[in-house]
This record gives sequence, structure tokens and C-alpha cells, in this order.
Amino acid sequence: MADHPAALGHPGARARGLHGHGGGRHQLERAEVPPRSGGFLRPASRLDGHAGGPACDEALAGGARRDPRDARPAPRRDRARPGRQGHEERGRLRRAAPASRLVGHPRHPPGRDFAPLAHPARAARRAAQAEAPAHGVLAPPPQAGVRSAGPAQWLVRGAPVKSLGRLRTALGERSDYDAVAQCSRCGYCEQACPTYKATGREAQSARGRNQIVRQFLEGKFEDPSSAEEALSTCLLCGACTTACPARVPTPDLVLEARREILGQPEWARRLLRHLLVVRPDLLAKAVRAGFALKRMGLAGLAAKTGLLRLLGLRALAEADAHVKETPERTLAEALREDASLRAGPDAAWSYFAACGTNFVFPRVGLASLRILHRVHGRGAFLDNPCCGLLAFNYGDLETARELARLNIQRWEDRRSDAPVFADCSSCAAFLKSYPQLFLRDPAWRERAEAFAARVKDIVEVEAPVRPGVLPGLVTLHDSCRARHGQGLFKEPRAAVKAAAAAFAEMECSDDCCGGAGLFAFKHPELSEELLRRKIGHAKAAGARTVCASGTSCLIQLARGLEKYYPEGRVVHWSEAVCEALDGSDG
Repeated sequence: MADHPAALGHPGARARGLHGHGGGRHQLERAEVPPRSGGFLRPASRLDGHAGGPACDEALAGGARRDPRDARPAPRRDRARPGRQGHEERGRLRRAAPASRLVGHPRHPPGRDFAPLAHPARAARRAAQAEAPAHGVLAPPPQAGVRSAGPAQWLVRGAPVKSLGRLRTALGERSDYDAVAQCSRCGYCEQACPTYKATGREAQSARGRNQIVRQFLEGKFEDPSSAEEALSTCLLCGACTTACPARVPTPDLVLEARREILGQPEWARRLLRHLLVVRPDLLAKAVRAGFALKRMGLAGLAAKTGLLRLLGLRALAEADAHVKETPERTLAEALREDASLRAGPDAAWSYFAACGTNFVFPRVGLASLRILHRVHGRGAFLDNPCCGLLAFNYGDLETARELARLNIQRWEDRRSDAPVFADCSSCAAFLKSYPQLFLRDPAWRERAEAFAARVKDIVEVEAPVRPGVLPGLVTLHDSCRARHGQGLFKEPRAAVKAAAAAFAEMECSDDCCGGAGLFAFKHPELSEELLRRKIGHAKAAGARTVCASGTSCLIQLARGLEKYYPEGRVVHWSEAVCEALDGSDG
């Protein structure tokens, strides 16, 4: 093509049969246009498919230098109109040459790139990428001094963070790119996405976030940090996946992008690992000390200890200011002293103490244990560490895996296939997702699948209750990870409806309340709008009691009811059902 053979000898000639990546058939039309300064003839291209392949690279490199006196007029249908020729050419070329590169994707084999425009900086970057080893599902970072155009070099605050790379989806195991490519941009998710309904911004919808993640994977962002707001404002509630016909796992994809782009500094991850894995007793002591200072009216001094801010978890430090309850002992400390909860061959179940229940709401854990004793008989306390969700969401996959291994090992040591009950829906959903952490480790994947199959959310317990025990009108807030993370809708309602004197569904019961772990303290304005809407729905239903099954939901809804609807109260599902069990005792 360097000498531009006969294909350009005739003004109406067409070069057909050009094949790009994936073997698709592309057609390139060339038409000579009125000469510009210097007598150069530039090609006007029209592609029936995507641009790509060596032939298209060569064809787009530019036209031949010809004598303008030899140029014959092109057919009128192909002739560019004077005054618009430059704009149309640039538009065609820009559309024809998306600058992106994927490695390891079945549709885009290594070594076959999307056709780029001939540009020295891009050529240098592509050459550097070709020489470097592949990194996960993304192209490798370029050589020093070569500017990156996208996820070939993720902008991470601290050391690079490795993503999962593959996800378990409703359509089977998929790579990150295959998972996000399932999005057809139909828009069904927008009517389910709480942040889109609150802001009306496309970038804060599930569809918008999917396209952002896809463009990262295709290398189309000059500055990945420019999408930080869109990614960080995702609630990870999963309402979009429930509404999506293809069940695109948007929350998992957003987490993958967060781990690559945002992350936490390496020293903060190491300190978090030390407190969650190596010395969890230090974390318990720090929490008890902070609560003791708050009980003495020294909340300011408690804040000045700065432990959470030292960890880089500023949002968690803000959350501490909203926690009203300050228990003197953790739930785990109390349960270790209960001889009836020690492991034995006759234990019919195991109890998993979530961090929120353990540190902030021990009363919820005691109510859950009472229900389990009543329904299933004798059980045992698993005496577990954190489930790993905090580390997972903050980008520390290795700490999350280490905690998962510890919990699986604790369950296996009981030498029983007894179910494991958790009374925080977020933790229960994450425990059920353990196999995704070990997709590349067959031995641990098998063990994780056996464990996950035995995990139960406390709301799945079919508890016998006496009708009409709960006073007033009761409604239920569907915790996101119960409704969308585990697909539980009828289960939490069964016992609550039976126990309530009156029950009413509130509008948008499965919309996120704005708590979402630490979301309320990282994005207070958006969280407040979601909370105001949620409390408005509860008030419109006339409810005096709101039931929830997530510990962050309890903190958020308690604050919202106090501010917007003081006549209402929020209780955990276990507390509501336990009240009915107490009534059944006579």
C-alpha cells in the first residue's frame, strides 16, 4: 500500500474485503477530493463495521502525492462539498479509529489492535505495550516517559491494586470486559437506580457507570480519576442488576474499577489487615475505649484519638459520630462465656457475628440467638473474625481472601455441615459470595462453595410467632443486600406480617436508604436526599415501626426517623420477631 497501487488509480475504485480484528468484513471507499494546499489527496473513508486490522491501518495512513492537474472529478455522490471537506474527513477518521487495546479477550486476540490514527505518541505507546508483559485483563503499563491514554496505567493512590479479573454472573463466569459488554444500554436500570432518580445525571446511573468501566477497559480515558465521582457515588445496592434483563453485575464492575483507580495507600491497607486479621483484639479494645469516652461525655476526646482517620478511613470516623449506642462489651465477649454456645457434635447451627452486631448492636445478636434456639435447638458460636467485606470494598483483596479462609476453616473445624446464620444482610450476602474470591484457586474455590451453600441470612428463618403482637402499623425496609444481593423478598415479610397487628408496604421499599456502609459519610448530601425520600415513604404508609436487616440501615434509618418522622421507630428484623416470640411465651 506504500506505493498506492491500482486501487487508487481510478477515482471511483474501492478497496473491498478488508478484514480487521475478529475476522469481520469491512469495506473502505476512497474518493478523490479537490486538492488542498500542496497538492495532497487525502482519503475519505466510510466503514461499514469497526475499523481495525493491518489493512485498515495502512489504508488510513494517508493518500498519495499526485499532480492536481491529473485529478479527475469524483462522482457527485462521493464528492465532499467545498468548505466541509476537512470537517467531514476528520469526523470519518475519528469515528473509524477508536484508540483502544485489549489483551486476552476472545474477540480481540493479543497482537490484534483496533486501528489507530497514525500518530507518533500513540505508535510509541503501542510499541511499549507490545514489549511489556500482559497485566490481567488490561494492557500493560507503558514505558516511562510515554503518556498513558487509559487503563494501561491505572491511577492508583498508593501501590497498584490487583482486581479480580473475572466475575461470577447470572450468565456464568465472565471476564470483566465480557461482563460489562453484556450491557445493551436499554435503560431499564435507570428507573431502579436510586442515585439516578435523585440526581437525574447519566453518569450517576448504572448504564452510565457501565459505559465508564467499559471505556476504561478499552483504554479511552486520558485521566481515569475524572470518573472518580461517578464510581464513588455508586451505592453498590444491586437494584440495577435486579432490573437488568441481562443481569449485568454493575456493583461488581464498579468495585473492580474502584480497586484499580482509587484504592487505599499501601500503609493503610497493611494497618487494616493487622487489625482485622493479625490482632483483632486491638480493634475491639480501641472500639471499647472510644465508647467509654463517649459514655463519659468525652466524645470530642474519642474523636481526637484519630484511629480511624489514621487508617485512612475518614468516612468511618464520621460514622462513629452518628452511632448513638455505646455497649460496654462486644457480643463476642459475651458469647465466649456462654457454655451453651460452645461447639459440640449436637450443634444444629453456627452463629456468625457480624462486625456491626458485634461492636454496635449486641442486642440484635442476642435476639437472633433466641430465635435460632427456639426454631433449631442447640447451636454454637463460630467465634469468627470479620467477614472481609470492609477490606474487599476498600480494595484489599488479599486481606479479604485471608479472612475468608479463616472463616471457612472455622466452619470446617466443626466437622459439620450445619448452616451458618448471620444477622447482617450485607455480611450474609458477602459470605455467600466467597467463591468469587477464589476463581483462580480450584482447591479453595471448592471449599468456599461448600461453605457458601450453608450460609443463611437470619431473615430466612421460618419463626413461629403469635399474630398481632407488634403494636401499630408495621412496614419493612428491604435491605439492599437482602433484596438484591440474595434475592430475598418473601422471606423477611413472612414472620413480620404474621407478628404485626397491621402491616403495609411502603412505596419503593427496596430503594436504598442511603446508608450503604460508609456511603452516608462519604457523600452526605446525596445520602441525605435518599434518606429523606425513604422516610417520606414510611411516613406516607403510616408506619410506626420500620423493620430492617442491615446494621448500617439501622444507623441511617434511626437518624432519619429522629429528624423527619419522630413518631416512628426502627428495629432489626430479629428484634421484631423476638418480640413476637416473647409474646408467645405467655
